[in-house]
Amino acid sequence: MTTLNGIDPARLHTQLAPFPLDGTAKVSGEGTAIDFDAALQARATSRPATPRSQAPSAQAQALARDISALRLQSAAAQGRWQDGLLRIGTLRVRATDAELTGSNIEARPEGPSGKGQLQLSAPGTLVKFDGDVRERAGGGTLSAEVSDLARAFAWVQKLPGIPADLKAASASGRLSLNGSWQGGWSDPSVKAQLDVPAAEWHANTKDKASDEAAPPIKLQATSLSLNGRLAQAQLEAQGTLLQGQRTLKLQASAAGGRNRAGATLATSNWQATLRELHLTVLDPALSQNRTDAPWRINSRTPVTFSWAPAPGARGGGEFNASAGELVLTAPTKAAADSQAIVAWQPIEWRAGTLSTSGRITGLPLAWTELFGGPQAADSGVSGDVIFDGKWNAQLGKTMLIDAELARTRGDLAITTKDADTGVQSRIAAGVKDARLQLRSQGQAVTLRVNWDTEQLGTVTGEMRSQLTPVTSADGGTSWSWPETAPLSGEVRAGLPRIAAWSRLAPPGWRLKGSLAADVRIAGTREAPQLSGTLGADDLALRSIVDGIEFNNGKLRARLDGQRLIVDEFSLRGGGGGAQTGGTLKASGEAGLQNGQVRATLNATLDHLHASLRTDRLVTVSGQIQAGMDGSEATLDGKLRVDRARITLPDETAPTLGDDVVVRGAKERIGTGRAYPSDLASQKQTAAEGPTKKGATLKADVQIDLGDDFRLSGQGVDTRLAGQLQLATSGPVGTLPRATGVVNTVGGTFRAYSQQLNIETGEVRFNGPLTNPTLNVLALRPNYQSDQRVGVQITGSALLPRIRLYAQPELPDSEKLAWLILGRAAPSSGAESAMLQQAALAIVGGREGKSMASRFGLDELSFSGGGDTDTGTTGASLTFGKRISDKLYATYEHSLAGAMGTVFVYYELSKRWLLRGQAGERSAVDLIFTLSFD
Repeated sequence: MTTLNGIDPARLHTQLAPFPLDGTAKVSGEGTAIDFDAALQARATSRPATPRSQAPSAQAQALARDISALRLQSAAAQGRWQDGLLRIGTLRVRATDAELTGSNIEARPEGPSGKGQLQLSAPGTLVKFDGDVRERAGGGTLSAEVSDLARAFAWVQKLPGIPADLKAASASGRLSLNGSWQGGWSDPSVKAQLDVPAAEWHANTKDKASDEAAPPIKLQATSLSLNGRLAQAQLEAQGTLLQGQRTLKLQASAAGGRNRAGATLATSNWQATLRELHLTVLDPALSQNRTDAPWRINSRTPVTFSWAPAPGARGGGEFNASAGELVLTAPTKAAADSQAIVAWQPIEWRAGTLSTSGRITGLPLAWTELFGGPQAADSGVSGDVIFDGKWNAQLGKTMLIDAELARTRGDLAITTKDADTGVQSRIAAGVKDARLQLRSQGQAVTLRVNWDTEQLGTVTGEMRSQLTPVTSADGGTSWSWPETAPLSGEVRAGLPRIAAWSRLAPPGWRLKGSLAADVRIAGTREAPQLSGTLGADDLALRSIVDGIEFNNGKLRARLDGQRLIVDEFSLRGGGGGAQTGGTLKASGEAGLQNGQVRATLNATLDHLHASLRTDRLVTVSGQIQAGMDGSEATLDGKLRVDRARITLPDETAPTLGDDVVVRGAKERIGTGRAYPSDLASQKQTAAEGPTKKGATLKADVQIDLGDDFRLSGQGVDTRLAGQLQLATSGPVGTLPRATGVVNTVGGTFRAYSQQLNIETGEVRFNGPLTNPTLNVLALRPNYQSDQRVGVQITGSALLPRIRLYAQPELPDSEKLAWLILGRAAPSSGAESAMLQQAALAIVGGREGKSMASRFGLDELSFSGGGDTDTGTTGASLTFGKRISDKLYATYEHSLAGAMGTVFVYYELSKRWLLRGQAGERSAVDLIFTLSFD
């Protein structure tokens, strides 16, 4: 009997852990038998003791830390060692939160063999073992019940040697394992069942793509059963795996085992047969964000796999798989587009070379909408095209590939939707052939494409390059496409009927012409070099609604390295013969430098009919220079309006204001602006994330209105002249700033039911284009007096100030009388007459149009008293019409009598007026006017 008190093993040898022990130990022997009975317990100490003369090794210190982490309290064992056999009658090891007990334990390390009963109790876990393990015979049971996976995993994380990744992870849920075996360990008959009702695993790592924490992996209703011998066992698996919005449901059945009993596991030949496979994948990223549209993968025939290792051969071995078929079912709306079949011939991997061949049939183009997400669904490309593919490949030290994907039936359609009208337009491609081929022979690889349609043109091309083999440390060979790989090839494309694309244009737009391209490819993958030509003939663009018409267009461009050089681009304006519509000619180039787009364009306009609408006729000449440097665009130029006829509509269609929001289905904004308080706007903003820096524009364009710019409508009829400079610098879409002055040259303006002559018309720009300053003076012609009366407009476009004008100055009531009546207010009923006339102006409608103008007249007035100058007595009604700038005629009829009087005024000069009248009295008067204060 030996008593231990604070024994430090490190003092005995530096390789032992410095972990003080207390307890008793009894060892006795007789012959070859050694009996032992030990009961030890760890001494409570904050720091392990260390030898005074010699420090323990690093390995011993690590072992001490591991033992401390286990928080062992005691250990007791009683047994015998004899002739290589260890027998332990009782075993008990206790830690702070776990306990291991055993009885009737026998172990022969040289066998190896053993038997006994063991039980481990840990937080949330109970494991039991009762068995006899020998090479040829044996049997037993094993059970593990994890009622609280979170507590059990937290305990495992404290065990020695746990990797850092596992220490950062977490788990929860419950599971159970029950198994039994009969026979020796060389070929036992095994029956095991693993059940996972619910479990969750959180790795606490970040997703590389989004830099966000990866969602936890969850298992639900998962079970795995194994039944049979190692030579032939049955495996059944089913369950559900969830991660974020992804859901996988698996149901599989397999059978197999090793072919030769008695061999070690590493040197055994293995074979297995996958009898049945049913996999359901639900991923919104693969089904247009739908959460009820799963993909399904089902096996059609059993597939056999076999593996035969090559002893002593580095990286050796042979893997074989029999022929088989899988059915892929997609969540498409049309049943005809929902399934594709993948079938393969026997697969072989031997000596580092993989040989495989097969085919895929019924692959629908509609699946691209599911894989591509909302962008592909909204691209407008659809159709019922079905592709078939085939492959034959050998991948190893040498590579042979022969693969093809070709259209077998169906057609392609392109659909567009006008944003304003909602009208959809569709064009069928009329696909005759669509084929993609990939072939390789050694390092050389060739890609061929062929596209032939009735409406969308043709494309044929071939590109050649080289792959590079890379040998790994274990002797395996992989292939890569380095950036220095050479490129060569050619592409020819043609679109003989651009007019077919008119169906995709907005309503009213028409296209015409033909396109052709002949491109040759050279250089390397990192720096491809292009050469060849691009051309277009008989280009035409027309929109009757917008008044745009260009024809006789031509494009001549060439590729030089990484540049596109436009030698010639020309368009001729419409609206007349071949020589009357003006021309647009442009040239320039574009290319990539350091991954940035750089482009320049110079355009010349020569009397180009930019707009042909009857209310918007514009002819322009000048120069335009445009450029692009990365995300920075520039625009400069000088334009002159050769001729313009702009007619403003008297009435415009009503529109909703920005503060009116019309919501549609699923919180979509149909009309108006989504304010930050809007729920849909907040969701969209959160989904889009931080706003990326967009393109910027720096522009400086000078516009000369020329000598023939006429503006009419809404009471205005005048000619405009002047120069404007439009400039902007900032994000694309920023409103430009305008500098300059636009003046009216002559013209008239209708206000207060009168046709006023524009004396002064000045619109001065020095800031935003929408808010110029105004200085407009319009006067009523007066043939009988020097009194000047009219309307004056000052201020800005957003805050105008309108007032009556008189020179010499008059009270506002007198100004209104002169403006409406053309003379001073009479003493009798003056206020009533002015109010009546003002009422007529209001009834006349917007923009100053009077009731008289509705009958083709310029004056319709009522006078309440007699006029000694004209001879009319009593109330009278007057009709007036301006025949020319100097000739004016009126008819005045008394409401009290049956006679009327016709007056004709002709202005000889500023002071001399000739007046003739006929009616109850006839006369001709020559009037001289002298004004004084």
